[in-house]
Amino acid sequence: AMSSRAGIDQRAVERLSAQMLYSTDEAASILHVNPQTLRAALCRYGHYFGVRPFKAPNRFLLWPADAIESLLVNGKAC
Repeated sequence: AMSSRAGIDQRAVERLSAQMLYSTDEAASILHVNPQTLRAALCRYGHYFGVRPFKAPNRFLLWPADAIESLLVNGKAC
């Protein structure tokens, strides 16, 4: 359910806090690409090789670590 504070879904926040997330800069560094490559792919296709980030309340993108690491190792997201 939505809390009255800034329209934040508290359950979603709890799920995100339990999951390891990377900033766009961190994810790009791990994948050896420019951060703008991730942003451009997200804008054009809605994902980067199947990985969809979460948008933080501060509007930053947070990329799921398991999917980024899987992409690096297997060439595809989980």
